[in-house]
Amino acid sequence: EAKEAKEAKEAKEAKETKEAKEVKEAKETKERRGENVIRRVSITVEDVSISVDDVDEADIEMTSLQPPQRLTVFHRAASASSLLRQRSNTGFSEITEDNMSAPTVRDSGEDDIGKKNVTFLEKLFSTDRDARRGKLRKHLPALPQPDGPAASPPPSKENALIVEGSALYHFLGDPCHEEMLFAVASSCASVIACRVSPKQKAELVGLVHTYVSPTPVSLAIGDGANDVGMIQKAQLGVGISGLEGQQAVNASDFSIAQFRFLESLLLVHGRWNFMRMSKVVLYSFYKNAVLVLILAIYQKYSSYSGTSVFNQWFISGFNILLAWPILLTGIFDRDLSKEYIYANPQVYSSGRNNENMSLRIKFRWLIMTILHGIIIYFISQEILLLQGGMTEHPTGFSRWYTDAPGDSQGEGAIVFGATMYYIMMFTLNYKLILETYSFINGKFPWCCGCRSKNDSWVSRFPWTAFGLIIMSFLFFLFFIYIFEHLYGLDPNFYRVTKHFFEYRVMMWMAILIVPIITALVDLGPKAFAFFFFPSQTQIHQELNALKSKKA
Repeated sequence: EAKEAKEAKEAKEAKETKEAKEVKEAKETKERRGENVIRRVSITVEDVSISVDDVDEADIEMTSLQPPQRLTVFHRAASASSLLRQRSNTGFSEITEDNMSAPTVRDSGEDDIGKKNVTFLEKLFSTDRDARRGKLRKHLPALPQPDGPAASPPPSKENALIVEGSALYHFLGDPCHEEMLFAVASSCASVIACRVSPKQKAELVGLVHTYVSPTPVSLAIGDGANDVGMIQKAQLGVGISGLEGQQAVNASDFSIAQFRFLESLLLVHGRWNFMRMSKVVLYSFYKNAVLVLILAIYQKYSSYSGTSVFNQWFISGFNILLAWPILLTGIFDRDLSKEYIYANPQVYSSGRNNENMSLRIKFRWLIMTILHGIIIYFISQEILLLQGGMTEHPTGFSRWYTDAPGDSQGEGAIVFGATMYYIMMFTLNYKLILETYSFINGKFPWCCGCRSKNDSWVSRFPWTAFGLIIMSFLFFLFFIYIFEHLYGLDPNFYRVTKHFFEYRVMMWMAILIVPIITALVDLGPKAFAFFFFPSQTQIHQELNALKSKKA
């Protein structure tokens, strides 16, 4: 028994010694791999430089790099390299912002190139972010030209990274190794991950969310069940319906039949959709804010009693009467043609730069909301309360067979509110016309004359005129005439339409003048900024219009 116990003890000690040796060898192997990665990162930092020529045309990865600047990812790689050496030598495991954050190692002056040459008016009126930051060619300081022939630029280097799932196993999970991996991957034109698990695909997408500041909008594309985790991890998922089932399509935000349709989805329809939705959101807040502002101003003249200047049924039907114009704009509006976008993919950068929903654009809409609300109320009030509308003749100015001057009886609060409501509708539709790029006029005859399936009545119908004239202005006239004869809804509205349309000349004068004044207030700054400080998108719109005229 003592002999057997001794043999068992020796076997256990031999097993523990073998396990300790294997652990030590694995640790040494991992350290050697880390040193190789450090060496490769150092080579990447020293040898690779990114210039303007290396930027993709669509600007989906970076914007406005001026030579000879370098991407901050190289500085991050050097930071990760030095930190890993410190960790392997001293056992330091704490990762702080000072050690790992890119802004701490970025040169603070690299974004100020040419910023001193930006004028005050350019900062005030320009919507182009690169123009306000002094990154256009005209903002750059003049450089001395050499006397001899210009030196040819060095050949650009394009690197690619291929990584397997077994290698990712040693990187993912360790913040230091993850940042090194992302630093190397960011310096490459392409990254290919093969033989990776669905979890590793999702973790690779998570690296982008973690180490890019501000957090970008990531896109994941897949066609099988093993891509579901990656699609769900990204902010935007696209599923391709194919031979591998519908799992990726069911988990995605958008679905396409073939991979080649991705170009149209991103460059054309995605860009148009962002522009349309931005306009719909801003206009929806704008029109409701103008209505509320007029109601708030009226409280000063009603002793803050809570009395509304508009009829309650008018307020309830406000979004119905103004829904069609903005709905059709959100469906059909487009600033550039499909062919021009395909030929100039760099216009996609307007969406990445958030030109349509930037803080500057929102502030402009806010200023116009306040100005339009004030103009609609006070100018309408001055016009409608002129002394020419004080006659007591029952028929007023509208009857051709009478010589009675004036506007007859029309100074009541109900008529005053109905007139201001109609003026407000004209103003809001004028604002939408100024913000819309495309007007669908259709082809006559609208409902016949179709020669093919593609030439249906839908493509021939004048949708813009239908939304603005029929479903907004004329529908309001139809609504108030019907509402007047429904005595049970509001008995006080009896014969208001006659005072509104037939007895009051001042009402037509106000409808003509007030919306034009508000449109000029909006159009003046727009025209000044467009002619003197245009954005890149506006320049492309002019080029697109010139090409359309030549065609």
